[in-house]
Amino acid sequence: MEPTIQHGDYLLVERLSLYRGQIKNGDIVVARQPRETGTCCHILKRVRATGGEAVDYWNPKLSKSVTTYVPEKHVWLEGDNKRHSLDSRTYGSVPMRHLEYRVFCRLWPLSSFGRFGKESRAR
Repeated sequence: MEPTIQHGDYLLVERLSLYRGQIKNGDIVVARQPRETGTCCHILKRVRATGGEAVDYWNPKLSKSVTTYVPEKHVWLEGDNKRHSLDSRTYGSVPMRHLEYRVFCRLWPLSSFGRFGKESRAR
């Protein structure tokens, strides 16, 4: 998620938004990485689209722009550093049940303390 979030940043997260179904485009979330990637870990990505929305993205395998639709109860996740991000452009939409937290605030470093929102693109 660089440059928005750097290694070593301390973040506050919450789950209430997930339980209430209030995840929106622009939210930063922690999710279980899809198993198809061969690794088992958590990822930190931005929600680009939610169920029922269309997403246009560049598919390097096809060397062209592709439009796909996000299924209901799924989200499309992308990193802010698109050139170096393993995200939905690689593994497709992610089931909502894989989301674990919504990031809402950076605690550390103090110079970057503050809430996250749609406008939080970089430090």
